[in-house]
Amino acid sequence: MGNNSDIAIVGHAYRAAGVGRKGLWEFLDEAKCAFSRVPEDRFDQDAFYDSNPQKQGCFATKGAHFLPGDVYAFDAPFFNLRDEEVRAIDPHHRLLLECTFEAAESAGMTLTDLAGRDVGVFSTIGATDYSIQGLLDLPVTTMWTAPGTSGTMFANRLSYFFDLKGPSVALDTACASSTYAMHVACKSLLNQECEAAVVGAASVLLGPEHWVMLDTMGALSPEGKSFSYDHKASGFGRGEGAACFLIKRLDDALEAGDPVHAVIRNSACNHSGRSDGITMPSKDAQIRLLRKVHEGVGLDPANTAVVEGHGTGTKVGDPIEAGAFTEVLGKNRTPDNPLYIGSVKSNFGHLENASGAIAITKALLMLQHGHVLPNANFEKMNPDIVDQEKLTVARKTSPWPKDALKRVCVTNFGFGGSNAAVILDEAPKRTHTMRTHTIINGKSNAPTSSFVDGNGISDGDNSKEHSEAKKLFVFSAKTEESLSAYVNSFTEYLEQAPQDAQFLTDVSFTLGQRRMHHRWRAATMASSVTELQSRLTSLKPAKVKHRVISFVFTGQGAQYAQMASELRHHVFTAAIDQAEMYLRNNGADWSLKAELAKPPAESRIDDADISQPACTAVQIALVLLLQSIGIEPSVVTGHSSGEIAAAYCAGMLSFETAMAVAYFRGRAVTELAHKSTHKGGMAALGVSYSDALALINANTSRDIVIAAINSPQSVTISGDASAIDIIVNEAQSRGLFARKLKVRVAYHSHHMSQVASSYLASIEPFFKKTSHQPRGSDILFISSVIGQSVDSVDAFYWVDNLVKPVKFVDAVSQVVSSFHSIKSTPADQSKTQAVFIEIGPHAALQNPIKQTLSQFYSHANAKHDFFTYAPVMVRGTAADETLLQLAGNLFSLGAPVNLAAINQTSKANALVVTDLPAYSWDKSKRYLREGRAVRKRLNPGLPYNPFIGWKSPHSEGNDVSFRQVFTLDDMPWIRDHTVSGEVIMPMTGFLSMGIEALRMLNPETPETVVISEFYMKRSLEIVEEERVDITTKLQPLVTGADRVSSSVWRFEILSWNKQDDWISHCHGMIEVQKEELSLESPTLKTALSLVHSPNMQESQLFDYIYASEPRESTVYGPAFKSTVAYWEGCG
Repeated sequence: MGNNSDIAIVGHAYRAAGVGRKGLWEFLDEAKCAFSRVPEDRFDQDAFYDSNPQKQGCFATKGAHFLPGDVYAFDAPFFNLRDEEVRAIDPHHRLLLECTFEAAESAGMTLTDLAGRDVGVFSTIGATDYSIQGLLDLPVTTMWTAPGTSGTMFANRLSYFFDLKGPSVALDTACASSTYAMHVACKSLLNQECEAAVVGAASVLLGPEHWVMLDTMGALSPEGKSFSYDHKASGFGRGEGAACFLIKRLDDALEAGDPVHAVIRNSACNHSGRSDGITMPSKDAQIRLLRKVHEGVGLDPANTAVVEGHGTGTKVGDPIEAGAFTEVLGKNRTPDNPLYIGSVKSNFGHLENASGAIAITKALLMLQHGHVLPNANFEKMNPDIVDQEKLTVARKTSPWPKDALKRVCVTNFGFGGSNAAVILDEAPKRTHTMRTHTIINGKSNAPTSSFVDGNGISDGDNSKEHSEAKKLFVFSAKTEESLSAYVNSFTEYLEQAPQDAQFLTDVSFTLGQRRMHHRWRAATMASSVTELQSRLTSLKPAKVKHRVISFVFTGQGAQYAQMASELRHHVFTAAIDQAEMYLRNNGADWSLKAELAKPPAESRIDDADISQPACTAVQIALVLLLQSIGIEPSVVTGHSSGEIAAAYCAGMLSFETAMAVAYFRGRAVTELAHKSTHKGGMAALGVSYSDALALINANTSRDIVIAAINSPQSVTISGDASAIDIIVNEAQSRGLFARKLKVRVAYHSHHMSQVASSYLASIEPFFKKTSHQPRGSDILFISSVIGQSVDSVDAFYWVDNLVKPVKFVDAVSQVVSSFHSIKSTPADQSKTQAVFIEIGPHAALQNPIKQTLSQFYSHANAKHDFFTYAPVMVRGTAADETLLQLAGNLFSLGAPVNLAAINQTSKANALVVTDLPAYSWDKSKRYLREGRAVRKRLNPGLPYNPFIGWKSPHSEGNDVSFRQVFTLDDMPWIRDHTVSGEVIMPMTGFLSMGIEALRMLNPETPETVVISEFYMKRSLEIVEEERVDITTKLQPLVTGADRVSSSVWRFEILSWNKQDDWISHCHGMIEVQKEELSLESPTLKTALSLVHSPNMQESQLFDYIYASEPRESTVYGPAFKSTVAYWEGCG
């Protein structure tokens, strides 16, 4: 057991850039970096990027680290969310829902395990991009917007969906949030405020707003990457990702048999107080934190050899952090025994609120693998880090430091001064407290001879091959697509799986008992990984339906040597032991267990005095076994002697009486075989009842009767052997199916009347004994003697069962008719699956049942797939396999199969496999608010232009506008144009704005741009340090009804200020021409004719012109001294 303060991480799940939700260790092991440009489904990076880091409204970082796939795709039906609602839910919330479910799967806990319990939720509050976008387009606001984007819902939505009744807290301490959340969750557990806790954090980068804010304060790396502790440190790269943990008190986790991924020894948090600046890290605060988290539980800081640090990759922050590590953890370290420091931000960037969560995940993996992971993109230590000889950053995956404890300290610091740390130790070794255990699977597989059913129904080969130990493996999902996807991922997973029997036991235990079972299901069995892989290729998913289960019990004649010998389940063997005792009490001089074990050469199983009680014993043992795995019928019936076990199942006979009825029935038949003067016989005919009756009446006297009506097209005749031969020959001559049965007596005929009295006398005392107390049940018993349901059976009934015909077709039809009267059966029968389970040594009744059901459902205009037939045992197939197959089929239909009982697995002999593939979400549909304004804001369709700015999201129809906000520091060249001492936007600047706007709209740079009808209305004065908000508008020339020009535009340039509101400065027409402009161009000739006149002279000295400008009150700086032609005169 652990210390009272130890906390176990029992489940975890993650999302990481570049890998998604699997392959994290391999990615980190190879020191990869997931950097990329901004994906198109987030926003248009070019529309907000400017290489000038000082440009407000833009960012100067080249990209970040993004999750693969579509972050807006979501499995809404799984979480019972309507389309309208889920569109309003922040993708952060969606990720947390998925990861929480997966963390529970990793812990081997189902929704049922968690629901209604005092489980806390401690989540961070992620970036508010989605909320901001909603506010940008208020008309798309719905009733779901507030709960979909509110910060509190980061935690509360998890508590709501999973029905968790413990504390539910959403925290925001910026970049320290997730480690803070872990700290608060641990304290809540230790304070007994909850019995388990979910800790979750997510980061998704949906819009440019936070990029601009962070870059404006100088936090972002121009490269978009975090060079943690490296000499290239220049700011952090942003990153997406998520991680969720399910934690419990360690003692509770061990007691429950939960997996333990790592142990949290302690956590701590503090604040920097009044430091050098609110966003400046404090070495003193970090030193205090590191001491507090160790000394708080008596841990020696010198024993911590590995640190997963904050490591954002900033010039100032990394040296401060490394200095604190050296001061507390590395004082006595040497170059031969350094302190390992690293940061997952080098791989995935800074996940901000979720950065601590992904760091804890990395630390957990290092502890599990016993290796220290490297930093990505690391070259050499930041030169400002002091005492570098005491520290090392792994460049490749390294063995754990020699003789060092498997311990990692994770640190996390918020830019507002909040600091947090967590210490993790490796998990205690997992062991099986009991490796060997009784299993269902047996290994006695000696071949037996074929035998023909005494009722003329079945035949088959008894031989079977050696059966290895098998387990049942179950799979499920909420949709068929998700189930198929999961099976595929599971098959892939098995490629790396160990070929180990215990591993298979653990997998069956995890899938069956530690995973949630959904409405789409499939199951298979296997005894090896190879067999499991093979069987998975033919898996058939089925959707859970309401089902009515009926047991149909096989009659005499289906027995064979060593039947059921593979069934070693303790429930089954205990029942056989009990049956053996009852038989001994009734005078049997033979051993039931011995007879069931004998090979064919030694077996007397075909003798009626043994076969009848042996079959009943096996059937009753099967009933008890099925009950133990959760399978009970609503209705039962039986064929001939099969009614004995059916009556026991329905609670009409005690176990003792049932064995007596079967035993003395066998004795009576044996007695008849020895004393009868008329040799009896039986035959199976493939004809209807009426055709069989006509055949009998036409060819024989009253020496033959119809002994069993098995199906609409199958009967069994019984009587004098000589008469049977006549009917068989006649039927065969007509081309009809007819086969004589290998029996010594004529069951269900007048022959049996000879022993009726003695049989009655033998069994009647058992019905009068006080020990004969049928237990009663709600199970309906359909008699095949009368073809209807009965409420009780007495001794006389069993005489009738021996003598009278078997009305099996009526009984099966009555079973179907009874379904509508069974509680909870839907009125719409098409929604009900009728399940017929044959209880007996062989699938002897398969054809009669299917033939009867086929006709019944055909009359009801229903399809065959509304019923399912399944035998418990099949001759020639190991009984353990058929039992597993039956259990798998029933599980797929939704029956409450007790998988612990069928596989005989529990926490005592099996472990949760924690690395099984997680649930396969159906991401076929994406959910995104459809607000036009937001779409145009995030994806304006044109890149940012340093001169005219951004394409405005308010551009409507064919009109296009661009907005630029700048100061003279952004465009210093404008300072070179002053008039009367004031900086004035030059007219050429306005003209250039129009030209630049036109160029942005034409993919190919035009050869010539012509501006005409230009009117200057008002100058634009620009004052130092004041922002200029200017808009360039373009409207295409209307050329006809519903037609506009693609080459001629009207343009207008306006500015806005709070004193004058909108001011129009100029407007004109601008046209694209494909021809190259020259002095001979018609357009230029026309323009020049307006300035060429006798009074105009060209070719003045430019120095004279620029020198004379001050006298004219206009001063040109170097940027404007670029005149190439000049005319002067009186035009």
